[in-house]
Amino acid sequence: MPSAASTGVPLTHRGLATGVRYVTGHRAKDAALDLDWASLASEETTLVVYMGAGNIAEIALQLMRHGMTPSLPVLAVSAATTPRETRLLSTLGQIGTEVAKAQPEAPVLFVIGRVAGMYPEIAALDASLCEGVGMAAYA
Repeated sequence: MPSAASTGVPLTHRGLATGVRYVTGHRAKDAALDLDWASLASEETTLVVYMGAGNIAEIALQLMRHGMTPSLPVLAVSAATTPRETRLLSTLGQIGTEVAKAQPEAPVLFVIGRVAGMYPEIAALDASLCEGVGMAAYA
């Protein structure tokens, strides 16, 4: 959870997400990513995917096939809590393409859900209050 906490984005928030689920985004070599997509595809819940950079396009596709909207916000956090931390705000429909283009440093954590849409406001507030110190220093 330090990865998500470093962004300042809450994983649950009144009116946006009533719960949070954590899953791994990869399996052992050559094993299928056989998650329970139907149960994970709830826009009432934040989905946190650990180590999913290599499979994020498939993950996003499966979630959309099971009912999540392509416009749902997704926040990717790379090399969290280090000076190399980077963040990428995208949508479920675009995250696969954008991660492939950006090639973020592993490990990458994905926060999928409406709470991820709070990131720009939180980052702007952090930057104005901290003047380059704190969460915004790594954005």
